[in-house]
Amino acid sequence: MNISDDRDLEETKLGPIDPLLEGGDTSFERLPALESIFGQMAAEFSRRFSSIVETPFEFQNNRLVVQRVNEARIKFASFAISFAFHCPRQGIRLVVAVDHAFISSLFEILYGGPGCEHDIDADRSITRIDMAAAAFVMELLAGALSGALSVIMELDLQLEAIHPAFELSALGRQNSPAVICCCGLTTMGQSGSVIILLPRSMLDPFRALLSRNVSAESVAPDKQWSTLLHDCVVQTEIQISATMDREGLTLEDIARLEIGQVIELAMSPTSLIKLESQGHVLFWCLLGQKDGFYSVRIEDPVDEGEQFIRDIMGH
Repeated sequence: MNISDDRDLEETKLGPIDPLLEGGDTSFERLPALESIFGQMAAEFSRRFSSIVETPFEFQNNRLVVQRVNEARIKFASFAISFAFHCPRQGIRLVVAVDHAFISSLFEILYGGPGCEHDIDADRSITRIDMAAAAFVMELLAGALSGALSVIMELDLQLEAIHPAFELSALGRQNSPAVICCCGLTTMGQSGSVIILLPRSMLDPFRALLSRNVSAESVAPDKQWSTLLHDCVVQTEIQISATMDREGLTLEDIARLEIGQVIELAMSPTSLIKLESQGHVLFWCLLGQKDGFYSVRIEDPVDEGEQFIRDIMGH
């Protein structure tokens, strides 16, 4: 994440920063742990989202800035949808907003597309489908943010309102400062932006914790914890499958299938079988029998790079 004092870039994208804000207690140079928190949020969101989609994407933090609410309202006025989240126990509210390009990128990931670049229509009206899809993903992001902030506070963020425009009324007074995390979602040759706006008052009680540079602090290794972690990892159960062959059929072929019909496979008893797990081919095996059950005997490990080239060549 880039939090350097790049004035030219800052003034071009977000307008000049109020020196009272930049030089105050929320200066990011004085809050190094804040960068780590948003980095953990991005990593956790990527993990959660990638577990439910197949299209590759990249989600990362691009910049942290501080601006007053009324200034942010002007600078990000073109954003398409805003989501107000509320934590009733602490009385905390924050806002997450996305632009039109984010919505377009999101639909590429969720529903697939040609993967080609195309113009984003910023004047297109926001639909209920847009808001529902974006809300689903923003709740994943809010959950990741709650987890990352758990080092300083316990949050149970609940989606309170969705606005088909850039709406910041949930943040309170217009002249109050807000911490803004600017993130990017990239997929299939296009990129979109999402911003997270937190009231600075939300972080003020934790300035001492946020000022700690965790990465620079030396921590004595816990041998018992390391041993336990190793044991848990090596004993983790995973599912594997032995795939003999795959045959392509049309819907017409399937409709004509009858009980007792034999589907021929393009393999012989000596053909190698793929041993797979989590979508990755691990070993080549031979089919056999043991104690009355079908079995496979591992012959060779699979070189995924070589297999990728073979798949492209059609071998």
